[in-house]
Amino acid sequence: MFRISIIIGLLLAVLLMVLDVILFRGGKQSAIAPPGRNRWIKLLVTLSYLTAGLFFILTAISAFFHRLIFGEAMTGYLMVLHLIVGMVFFTAATAAFIFTANRHVFTFGNRMGADETIRMPEKICFWGIITSALIMSIAIFLCMLKTFDSEIHQVLVNIHRYSGVVLAIMIMFYSYRRLRMTILSSKKSKTV
Repeated sequence: MFRISIIIGLLLAVLLMVLDVILFRGGKQSAIAPPGRNRWIKLLVTLSYLTAGLFFILTAISAFFHRLIFGEAMTGYLMVLHLIVGMVFFTAATAAFIFTANRHVFTFGNRMGADETIRMPEKICFWGIITSALIMSIAIFLCMLKTFDSEIHQVLVNIHRYSGVVLAIMIMFYSYRRLRMTILSSKKSKTV
C-alpha cells in the first residue's frame, strides 16, 4: 500500500507541475524579488535552502528507494543513514523556515507591502512543507520513545511515512515554482 502511495504521490507532483505550466503559461507571473538583507544573511538563506534540498533528496532516496525497488521496509545501515540525513534535513529546513517565513505571510489581497513577490501557491506549499515536516518529525520522535505500545507505534510510523509522501509532493512543487519564477525573472531582466 505504501509503495502505491509513493507512486501516486510522485505522479501527483508531476501532474501539479504540468497543470501549473498549462494554467499560467500566458499569465502574468510575478518575479521573485531578492530579499533586501545584507550579504551574510543572503548567504545563510541560500546555504540553508541548498542544504535542505540536498539532504531532502538523500532522505527521500533512503526512504523511498528500498520500498519501491524491493517492496520492504528499510533496515540496518540504510535506516541509520536515513536517521542521520533526516536530522540534517530537518535542521537545515528549520533554518530556511526561520529566515524566509516573513516572505510567506498570508495577507489580504496576497500583498506584502507594495511588492507582490510571492504568489499564493508558493505560500501554501511553504506552510504545507513546514506542517508536514513537523508532523513527520514529531511522529518519529514519539515513535522512538518507549511510552507507547506496538499499535500506537505502528500508527506513528504510518503518520511518518504518509506525511513524508506529502512533504515530497510539496517540496517538489515548491522547488519547481521557485525555479520557474527565477527563470522567468531572469528572462524579463534580459529583455528589458
